[in-house]
Amino acid sequence: MLQCTAVRQLPFRETLAQVLTCEDPPDRPVLLAAGHALCELAERHDADHAHHLWEHLSPDHALWFRWNDTAHRFQSLRWCTALRGDDETCGLYADHPPPHSWDVHDPSRDAVLDEITTDPERWGLPPDPLQEP
Repeated sequence: MLQCTAVRQLPFRETLAQVLTCEDPPDRPVLLAAGHALCELAERHDADHAHHLWEHLSPDHALWFRWNDTAHRFQSLRWCTALRGDDETCGLYADHPPPHSWDVHDPSRDAVLDEITTDPERWGLPPDPLQEP
């Protein structure tokens, strides 16, 4: 399933305050606070948009930025505990709307990876030596 394409500019001062008060803030919190929130849920979800900001408090919680058309908030949410096989855990918060993160694909990322694969030299990578000219 494709990822939701909702984007929102992070409220700089609020984001900076939230991240700096975490137990282990990032080395350059201003860069994080000056960014944008990209919804990490699947398209057509039935909950507020959600963007993971930073791990904090304990290993099972993270700081999330949640928003809708009229409001936003910062929430400390538990990680989803779902496992795929033995090695991959869901990268979303507990009780998120389905599906789990491993079934959500970012269409922008997929498009860029396709471009890189098709024309690696344009992206500053060496050409594939196994590819025919």
